[in-house]
Amino acid sequence: MRIPYPAAHPWDPAKQEETMDDTEHNGNGDEFDEQFEQMLIENGVLVHALAALLVRKGLLKQEEIDAEMDRLYEEMEKFEQQ
Repeated sequence: MRIPYPAAHPWDPAKQEETMDDTEHNGNGDEFDEQFEQMLIENGVLVHALAALLVRKGLLKQEEIDAEMDRLYEEMEKFEQQ
């Protein structure tokens, strides 16, 4: 049985830009940056735990994860150079 994909994705990049531009930090930019960095660290820990679980269950190979991580780090480097 084939599961149909939705006709349109509900996420609209134009709306995201508006939302990001409308964000007001009310002078607490440093606190916001610290919270955002902590969130990124916590999400990274969760992603690594999930990847390890998928490898243990035999759903993914460690080589697949390593290749994907290499690709993501390359994209991040390209983004930082822009």
